[in-house]
Amino acid sequence: MKKLRRGRRDEIASKTIADDIRRQCLRGEWEPGKRVPLRNDLILKYGASATTVQQAVDQLVADGLLDVRGPAGTFVANPPPYLTNIALVFPSRRNDFNWRYFYDSLASAAAFQQRELHKKIIIYCCPTDSAVTDDLERLRDDMLNLRLGGLIYSITGVQQDLMKWRSKFDTPLVAIGLKHRLPLDQSVVALSYDSFFSRAIEFLAQRGRRRIALILHPGLYFQMEEGFIDREAARHGVEIRTMWRQLVGAGTPVCARGITHLLMNGPPADRPDGLIVSDDNMAGHALLGIQDSGIRLGADVDVILHTNFPSASPIAYSGVIQLGFDAKTILNAGVNLIETWRTKGAPPESVCVPAVFAHELLGEMKQDTVGNEQADRMSYQEAAAAGPA
Repeated sequence: MKKLRRGRRDEIASKTIADDIRRQCLRGEWEPGKRVPLRNDLILKYGASATTVQQAVDQLVADGLLDVRGPAGTFVANPPPYLTNIALVFPSRRNDFNWRYFYDSLASAAAFQQRELHKKIIIYCCPTDSAVTDDLERLRDDMLNLRLGGLIYSITGVQQDLMKWRSKFDTPLVAIGLKHRLPLDQSVVALSYDSFFSRAIEFLAQRGRRRIALILHPGLYFQMEEGFIDREAARHGVEIRTMWRQLVGAGTPVCARGITHLLMNGPPADRPDGLIVSDDNMAGHALLGIQDSGIRLGADVDVILHTNFPSASPIAYSGVIQLGFDAKTILNAGVNLIETWRTKGAPPESVCVPAVFAHELLGEMKQDTVGNEQADRMSYQEAAAAGPA
């Protein structure tokens, strides 16, 4: 067996001591604000050299777990990073081809929510198509050194790596996804698209719309319960023909323009008078398709656009209604799941977040929140420019 150099042995020993202290903090043996044992006591406890123990302490100070207070000694940080730092992980970088408005909404909500949640939310962009990135290395290092108290990530993210790294300190993982796709050994904030479609269809039916078309993300469509759309259509007395259910991939939102044009290209009695767009990245393109068809928003057709709030693509027209998910609610649910996990020591049950209308978040009573001067000035081209080409 190959012998390790003295320096290498000391490095491994210092990491072992640091990890043991981290575990003692997690178990509550070293509480926040508590003075840690003297260096000589640590040397005796671990049977290590003064240099090795000092290296371990220095690393924990650098990680923010310990706090040196001069002559008063060294204390456990109050609060320590594992009680304050939450990772928010996106599976792509901003301006990448597969970046989504949803990530913008979560990032915006995180910036406003940190003070209210008494947490520091740290964003990591870790594209799934890259073997190694700076953010991925930083995330790995932060997880393995207990600088994070939990992690919230898209269910399409770097799940295998996260599961491997979290095992060292049983870091709570919370995935954001659909209720039909629940990973094991994790908590999930499930976005209820059942409520999205149910509320959208009901809303259009109440507006007197009887022929409704859908533009759907394929991944969402194939996760839906079989027959759900048909049952909702029957319940509200509307028609949703098979040919009016069109799929547009997340990577090609521009296709929503031509598809919407085709859907609306027919005689008034035989074309949809209501449209539901289930992905906000397609919103501007779908509105351009309506413009191309020459029909009038609000008069000939009402449109419900999926929107994540706070919206990264504000669109306001008469006849356009925004319905989607509140990023603030999603983050609050994720942080609460992490806190519950920490308290109970095991993954808690998942939380389902329902869809909400824009006017509900704003506290308005009107069903239609548009028609102001800004909306009147906004053009179809401006709406489409808000989305990726």
